[in-house]
Amino acid sequence: MTFNRTGQAMKFNQKILIISHLFVLAQSNIIKIESRTTKDNLFDGVVEVIVKVWANFHPKVNFVDATETVEDHHSDDINKIVKRVCRISPVTFRIEKLKGLNYTPARLKRINIFLVETFKNVLEIVKKMDRKVFAFQGFYLIVLVDGKIPQVQEIFKLFWKIQIYNINVMFEDEKNSILVETFFPFDKIKCGDTKAVAINEFKEGKFTEGVENFFPQKMMNLHQCRLRVATSNNSEPYIFAKKLTNGSYELSGRDINLVKALSQVLNFKIDFVFIGDEGFLYDNG
Repeated sequence: MTFNRTGQAMKFNQKILIISHLFVLAQSNIIKIESRTTKDNLFDGVVEVIVKVWANFHPKVNFVDATETVEDHHSDDINKIVKRVCRISPVTFRIEKLKGLNYTPARLKRINIFLVETFKNVLEIVKKMDRKVFAFQGFYLIVLVDGKIPQVQEIFKLFWKIQIYNINVMFEDEKNSILVETFFPFDKIKCGDTKAVAINEFKEGKFTEGVENFFPQKMMNLHQCRLRVATSNNSEPYIFAKKLTNGSYELSGRDINLVKALSQVLNFKIDFVFIGDEGFLYDNG
């Protein structure tokens, strides 16, 4: 058996030349060789949410960088997400740093994504929440860029306190899984529950539970929790109060019928409260 050593040497030299050429091209930025990380998977999930959940019904997304990193490297992350989305869907973006938040928007910010590193970032977000800026009945996605933090339940508690409930938290856990958690304020066990509940996972380029209920319905069944309904001195002709012999009052009228019908449909109990003079309604309810 004989070998063609000259031919083998030529092929080897050609391989060396090809590898060297690729290295030169990469160094000169003609081509880029990039390695993917789990953080890229996290941002892939964000892209999927924007394109599959929001793009069809509300094509404007507010992107807020709430991190305190001195280096502006998260701007590159946001730009990558924006470029990928714009290749697929006609979505427009408003990109802001939390410290430079625009407090005079033309319309309320309804679709919101916050990039967060620490619980302190979340506290700063809550301080900035203003009904003249944000639609509290809108949708909120908090992306924990450095992995899950211990205070996820506290995040939900803070937002529930200001009457924001369409909120999900997305993060990479210790097993490199991209998970989505939310809370359900009304359930069979507890009313006003802010316990973090895992509802989805982004795996192999898609959400395992789909995206149809990415923000699950939370207000269609209140599980017999009690809601306070206030009446005042100025309720007539919509509410009438009849004093009974035992000193209590019996309420009737159009608005009472409406509230009772709602309680049957939404499955809640009613606590009527008499407030006297109506006074003023503040933003915090």
